[in-house]
Amino acid sequence: MQVWATRAGPPGVLEARDEQAAPPSADADLADRHVRIDVAYAGVNFADLAARVGTYQSAPRFPFVPGFEVSGRVAASADPQLTPGTRVVAFTRFGGYSDAVTLPAEQVMALPDAVSLQAAAALPVAYLTAYQGLVVMGSVRPESRVLVIGAGGGLGMAAVQVCRHLGATVLAAASSNKHQHLIDSGVRHVIDYRDASLATAVATITNDEGVDVVLEPRGAAACQESYAMLAPGGRLVICGNAAAVPAATPRPMAALLANLRFATTSFSALRLARDNRAVMGIHLGELWHAVSRVRGWFDTLVRWTAEGALAPHIDKVFPLAQAADAHARLHARRNIGKVLLAPNPDR
Repeated sequence: MQVWATRAGPPGVLEARDEQAAPPSADADLADRHVRIDVAYAGVNFADLAARVGTYQSAPRFPFVPGFEVSGRVAASADPQLTPGTRVVAFTRFGGYSDAVTLPAEQVMALPDAVSLQAAAALPVAYLTAYQGLVVMGSVRPESRVLVIGAGGGLGMAAVQVCRHLGATVLAAASSNKHQHLIDSGVRHVIDYRDASLATAVATITNDEGVDVVLEPRGAAACQESYAMLAPGGRLVICGNAAAVPAATPRPMAALLANLRFATTSFSALRLARDNRAVMGIHLGELWHAVSRVRGWFDTLVRWTAEGALAPHIDKVFPLAQAADAHARLHARRNIGKVLLAPNPDR
């Protein structure tokens, strides 16, 4: 079975198709160093929503199968390091909403016993984005103050956990229904950015000093606000454009305008120099030419997870055929943590 995005539109455009899965194969029948995986879990991400509504620029033409990350077991392999039965996690360049996928071995990683298949499926997109933004580019240290916007979602909760592992102070901005979970997770500074002035709250918490890093997923309209909350030496890390996926019924024109505003957002070099601040951007979907570098980051995340430093919070697991319901949950921002699809559930 696969789930296809048949055209641009609301979650209902997703269609489950009972197609014949590829038959079991001898290793020699696979392309060189390719691996076939029986998918246990597939992650659902905002990028999938953007692709479905037609605002993800790198998406294939409709119809296509969404999905950037899967976990499962090797069914057949042309790579001697990944033998049948091995528990794995993999990066998919679309196609993840499937009960089986075939991928180059460089996109597949064997899992330690301490990492469950559910946890593994939550790592590639959200945790890699958080790691790239906070560690690789944001240079977060134990003394850092980090503002995580959208802290109750999959990426936000990943960022909170990475910050806490690094010893940084987290300011978590989230809608009020997600506050208690963040507090229970040990976050001291929780802000309802929908009902309060985010800038005022940040100023109060930091005694008007500002924060060292802002992880900003909202889009162009929010970038200037976030930039203004930085301390000297601060870094604004732009990691998404949620405005292009409206929380209510998808509005194609509004989404396209949000993408246009995002594309034309600018910060002058003179202003950056005078303010002693930096603006950075993240787009994992554009790093396929640097898989070996990204795998190095991912190795660290898997190790931290195996050690218990990271523990992905799974909001809800949907059967693969109910992908539209999973999208609707993310679309309405009802999720706390990660949403998964389960073609072949296996812990």
